[in-house]
Amino acid sequence: MHVYGLLDTSIRTCNQGDYIIVESVKRELAKCLDNSFVLELPTHAPIMRPGEFGFRPEGNSDYCALKQMDCAFLCGTNLIAHDITSKWNQWNIQENDLSVLGGKVISVGVGSAPGFSSFSRRASKLYSAVFSKSFIHSARDERTKLLLESCGLRALNTGCVTMWMLTKEHCDAIPCNKSSVAVATLTDYKRDPDHDTQLLDLLLELYEKVYLWIQGIGDFAYVNDLGFADKIELIAPNLNAYNSFLNHVDCDYVGTRLHAGIKAMQKTKRSIILGVDNRSFDISRTYGINYVPRDDIDALKRKITGKFETSIGINELAVTEFLSQFEGMSVV
Repeated sequence: MHVYGLLDTSIRTCNQGDYIIVESVKRELAKCLDNSFVLELPTHAPIMRPGEFGFRPEGNSDYCALKQMDCAFLCGTNLIAHDITSKWNQWNIQENDLSVLGGKVISVGVGSAPGFSSFSRRASKLYSAVFSKSFIHSARDERTKLLLESCGLRALNTGCVTMWMLTKEHCDAIPCNKSSVAVATLTDYKRDPDHDTQLLDLLLELYEKVYLWIQGIGDFAYVNDLGFADKIELIAPNLNAYNSFLNHVDCDYVGTRLHAGIKAMQKTKRSIILGVDNRSFDISRTYGINYVPRDDIDALKRKITGKFETSIGINELAVTEFLSQFEGMSVV
């Protein structure tokens, strides 16, 4: 029986976007994971904290299961960092974790934190030791691909795993014209009360009904502070509720949350991503998502009322090459 680890960014998260990423990883690797024993492991905490499995971990069944893993898939988002710290990194990997993860981790659409182009000596040494050298890794962007290669690894720029299903055939099914209903998102940690107020006012002006999905733990308080909690319909802060809404309501997506917009496109909804940081801007340049800066309300109004196609330039050859490595690994 194969035993695989899933380094899950949605464990202990305050952002439902992590669930969208992990959901996509599980879908893309289904042939490999569905008939295997899968250990879901946190990325926000070390696996092998001091004393985690007692003084003699080799006698602990959980530790033995971790040692038995064939490999561990690292699930997307900005996990790669310039340096390794226990306080700030999204992937809280430490040297002790090498005892169970060393040489076994395979990145799946993994990105990196902004603002650096090389690793510290400690980070380079640890990443070189923890990532598998037997497999090609999937990087979310070109910079992350080059960073992984600097550690002696092989990598492909596949884009974010959430976008792999957005093929030409899929995007052709996304409407070009405006709907009568909109679903929006805001970003609690990137607040801009003036422009976010303009955004919600514009949506209430242009659409018959406006919903808002609470993706982040602070989003509801922010919407309430802006005075819109009783003017729009709220969707519960979990992915099941958002999936159900998208499955049953014809709508446009207009919001600042990148992965909420990608999820809407997965459900063949016309989507406009409002840029609040470098991620959506960088992805729009590479993959052609329909992007508007949050502070350009006039451009947003033209975009909403106009007609546009959705065309995501996913490198399907790179995705296929990455996934083909795992063919035959699902045999029980």
